[in-house]
Amino acid sequence: MTGRIDTVERLIKATREVLIEHGFAGATLERICATAGFTRGAFYSSFGDKDTLFTVVAEDEYTESIKRLKAVSDQWEEDLHPRAVARGEASVVMTQLLPHALKAIGLGRDFFILHNEFLVRAAREPAWGLQFREVNRDFVLSLSQVLTQILAAVGREPTVRGEALSQAVIGIALRATGVDAWRHELPNHDPEHPAPRGTMLDLNDISALIINLLTACSKPVGAAELPAQ
Repeated sequence: MTGRIDTVERLIKATREVLIEHGFAGATLERICATAGFTRGAFYSSFGDKDTLFTVVAEDEYTESIKRLKAVSDQWEEDLHPRAVARGEASVVMTQLLPHALKAIGLGRDFFILHNEFLVRAAREPAWGLQFREVNRDFVLSLSQVLTQILAAVGREPTVRGEALSQAVIGIALRATGVDAWRHELPNHDPEHPAPRGTMLDLNDISALIINLLTACSKPVGAAELPAQ
């Protein structure tokens, strides 16, 4: 059993690497097996087909993010003491807490590429995407819990569905991560013009955007919600 578990883990790791470097289009069985150091026979002894392996890789990726987010949430459950604070102080507190949430998501070049590959394939092949729909939702809800804790730490509560707020933050963070990865790669390909035209957001910009979003989509605990305009 240990040998089979090791084979499965190596195939998952290899598939993750191949997807990051070549995408689903380049994730051939031959390339995955070569990266893992296995024969096709070893692959078929562990997985019935590539789609099954791809689903396991997606589930594994989301599960790891969920574990990290839960660790942050559990720690904050012990350490944070919700209280009402002045608006200026609230921004400072949220600025201190937010990086822990973003780090727990696992943001980076690999995360950006993998999650975009998953979403694009799920959009093209909905039947495949349905296989990891629940773990994807668990990931979104786990981040929602952490964002709610950030707001609670400054005496605020969401005025929108936590899932919607979480999706919006993921969208901002993913876009920023992709642009950042692109920015860091550009000097390797165009050393004479390392700084691209246009605006490149940095971490401070992203934090400010997300904090403004959290503030706009929340209210002081116990306060009446403003009527829609």
